[in-house]
Amino acid sequence: EQQQIFDMLDSQQLNLTIELVNTGFSCLHLKTINFKSFNCSKKSNNSTVAISTILSNHEMILQYNLTGPYFISGLRICLNGKQSIDNNYNLQSLQICQFFFTENESLSTTPYVDIQITKIINRTISLHADDLNEYAGRWLPTLSVYPLSNSLLYQQTGDFIRYLNYQTIVIVDIHESDFYVQNIQEPIIEPDALIFQSVLFTSIYMFLFSTKIKL
Repeated sequence: EQQQIFDMLDSQQLNLTIELVNTGFSCLHLKTINFKSFNCSKKSNNSTVAISTILSNHEMILQYNLTGPYFISGLRICLNGKQSIDNNYNLQSLQICQFFFTENESLSTTPYVDIQITKIINRTISLHADDLNEYAGRWLPTLSVYPLSNSLLYQQTGDFIRYLNYQTIVIVDIHESDFYVQNIQEPIIEPDALIFQSVLFTSIYMFLFSTKIKL
């Protein structure tokens, strides 16, 4: 019965957006590896580059090569997916963004972005036996970036690195976890049991009340 919500999660189309914040790079400096279809734009502040792509599946490794004498102050990663409803099955939308940076330091020239997505299933058991159970599902992403800062590069080569024609390589590894989380919500008491307890309570109360009157 609940297989449909798993199938809906597996078929949900996810959109990944990588934003390079406070950088001199432009879309002309970008070359992608392992994927070709993407949109690249520079925001109105002229210091943030946004790269968006629709993921063909939920297990992918994407590589962004940026060539030029520039650095990046921070990395903003967003995942989005649309909602879909089919009778008693509700595939919830996904909207998450996370910003990675180190104060007073530039981003590493080789940041590895790990994105693990986990299925979250919520099963609501109906109050009446004849009604259908409700199922809701969504993805729970866990994001991490390492190495985050460029401090080691500065320690090894000094400030002169900023004048070199250097390359920044951002690798994004998105994969599904080996487990899923399921929450089950059910009524505290079924209607038949509630009626039985009510009748039983009323009968006992009337018996005690009548006994008290006789005394």
